[in-house]
Formats: sequence, C-alpha cells, structure tokens
Amino acid sequence: MSKPSPVQRQILLYIADIIDTKYQPPTRREIQAYMGYKDVSGTTWHVKELARKGYLFNHAKLPRGLRMTDKGRAYIKEEQ
Repeated sequence: MSKPSPVQRQILLYIADIIDTKYQPPTRREIQAYMGYKDVSGTTWHVKELARKGYLFNHAKLPRGLRMTDKGRAYIKEEQ
C-alpha cells in the first residue's frame, strides 16, 4: 500500500495530536475547519483514502468514529 499524500499526512498527524490531547478523535467537521476546507467532502475523501491505505479505521456512522490502526501509529512514530 502507498504512503499518505502530504495532505493526508497532515490530517493523520492532526488526528493523532487530537487523540493524544483530548483522548478522543476529531469529527470530520473539526478536521475540515483545521484544514480550511469549505465543505466536509474533501475531509471525507481523505479519511476514506487513509482508511483504504490502512492508516485509519473509519466507522462512518459515528461522528467520532476514527481510530488509528497499528500501521497509522507506526507511521506517526516515524514522523516524530
């Protein structure tokens, strides 16, 4: 599987930071605001791609349904 794109890397690092500080994942709207997107569709697409690549588990029906996978946690450790 491929590595995250630069934008996906930024989103993944943001998700990890929020989980570390608030002990819960951000909502897609919070990611949208952080990234400066005008609507949530861009966030949704990147989250789905990160899930497809194995970095996140995305429970789409829950507002805070994002979970870091072992692969995602390993990638974050490499980046820090």
